[in-house]
Amino acid sequence: MTWDKASEYGHKDTVYTTPDYLPYPVRGSKFFTSALGDTYRKEQPCSDGPSSLTLQYVIGKEGKIVGLHPRSKLNSFCEQLILQTFERIEFVPGEHNDKPVNVLMAITIVTRRN
Repeated sequence: MTWDKASEYGHKDTVYTTPDYLPYPVRGSKFFTSALGDTYRKEQPCSDGPSSLTLQYVIGKEGKIVGLHPRSKLNSFCEQLILQTFERIEFVPGEHNDKPVNVLMAITIVTRRN
């Protein structure tokens, strides 16, 4: 299946939602979650305002983030920190029919327990 709204978000190539193989972080899932956690846990501004961010993101054919699409909001400083962290993480790209493809992923990041 493909993401029917990909072009509305500026993606010219097909973006898959259910490829044969999903992308995954090059340095592993533990590194991925630790990098995100480290980002918002050490920043005081992340303790104010909403406590979660739902983020859709597209991992490109080369394993880089090619689109970050926040679906909810944190305070702007904390959100920027998280988005910058995402942009630095490399992924093994998803595959469909034995070819690398763009893949839509989503995550909800909870910055603190209420």
